[in-house]
Amino acid sequence: MSIGEVKATLDEANHLLDQGRATIEGIGAALDEVSGLVLATLHDSQRAEAEQACAAIAAPPSANRS
Repeated sequence: MSIGEVKATLDEANHLLDQGRATIEGIGAALDEVSGLVLATLHDSQRAEAEQACAAIAAPPSANRS
């Protein structure tokens, strides 16, 4: 593999990483929006499941991992 090919491969990898970063940031923003909508929907619910869901959404992400 020539130096030019290595540079081209690295440039492509950087481009793909940038695309991946943008995708992940977009997913994070969508999750924030959905979480807000769910919390607003469940706000006045008296059901135990709703309270559990609200607590899970409000907890830090690392607390929700099994």
